[in-house]
Amino acid sequence: MLNVNDTPAFPHPSGAQGCDGMSLLDYFAGQALAGAWASQWFADHCSREGTPSMHEALAANLYDMADAMLAESEQRRRMRGKEDL
Repeated sequence: MLNVNDTPAFPHPSGAQGCDGMSLLDYFAGQALAGAWASQWFADHCSREGTPSMHEALAANLYDMADAMLAESEQRRRMRGKEDL
């Protein structure tokens, strides 16, 4: 079984060939980044002139958010499984 962090964002149907591409973790982090880019706060504080440490901190925070989303998803999946018993 795949680790939840290794789950493909766009899995192939059973038996299909191809590259799995990005992980669900990377997809969630990218979606969080897109939301950040769209915010006025980001435009005001994290423009191209931002420091590398600021950008590294933002990237770490976006992946922390993606990890939290995956953990919540797994917890809800387990709860649904218990309800089915």
